[in-house]
Amino acid sequence: MLLVWLALLLLAGLSLVHREALCVVGEAVGEWGPAGRGRMSVADRSSQGNLSVLTGLESVAPLEEVDPSLAEGHSVLYDREVPFEMRAEGAGMEGGAGRELVGSMEGIKVKILTLGDEFALQQIRVELSSENDLFFHFTHALEEASYVSVQAQQKLMASFNEYPNIMIKMLNACIKDSASHLAVFIMHQDGSARLDFIQNMEYKFVELLSCHFIPSPEDIIRRHITYRYSALKHRNHLLQQRLQVPLSPSSSRHLLFGLALH
Repeated sequence: MLLVWLALLLLAGLSLVHREALCVVGEAVGEWGPAGRGRMSVADRSSQGNLSVLTGLESVAPLEEVDPSLAEGHSVLYDREVPFEMRAEGAGMEGGAGRELVGSMEGIKVKILTLGDEFALQQIRVELSSENDLFFHFTHALEEASYVSVQAQQKLMASFNEYPNIMIKMLNACIKDSASHLAVFIMHQDGSARLDFIQNMEYKFVELLSCHFIPSPEDIIRRHITYRYSALKHRNHLLQQRLQVPLSPSSSRHLLFGLALH
């Protein structure tokens, strides 16, 4: 009989924590609570502030002032991981040198940076990096003068200022539907590479855009590795600081409930 009463008390306690957690999840972050409850008390705002500290750990931004990508005054326009089909040219193969080896799919971090005003761009730079290989770093850079030849060779209708948005559209299409939109990265024997955007039309493959990439210099690669290490170290430091923030009793119950869900 005592065990039954203990079980009932435990269920009642979990139910109370569950209701409180649902209230916190359902409420918007800010000074006001749900409709009909009016302005939140100081204690409620403190409790919710503690929760935002715990849930905001993944949104810590790196130290942008030391990011090597921004050293020349560029602005980040796009920064996402995109599925690439990685290929490499091989010599001594049947069919001769230059034949492409079919590779595997890999998530490559693509960063598009622009220099200058939005309507008067001076340079567009695309950087590729990989979490699996710290020394993998390629760059594709274009100015308006060099874009003219690319535009003529590939019969592009877009202007230089529209070029970044075209790339973003194609990259997002590869993320959304990797079966019909392919990003194929081909590494040549001389160290350079080419990124081809290909659309699967079911009856044929159509090449939409091709971008030439060169490997980044060793000093640039070292700077990026140092930056990524420093950013990770900075995140860990903030994580340790935030985990030391004292929690109110209500926040402690919410935290325990969140840990129980996982």
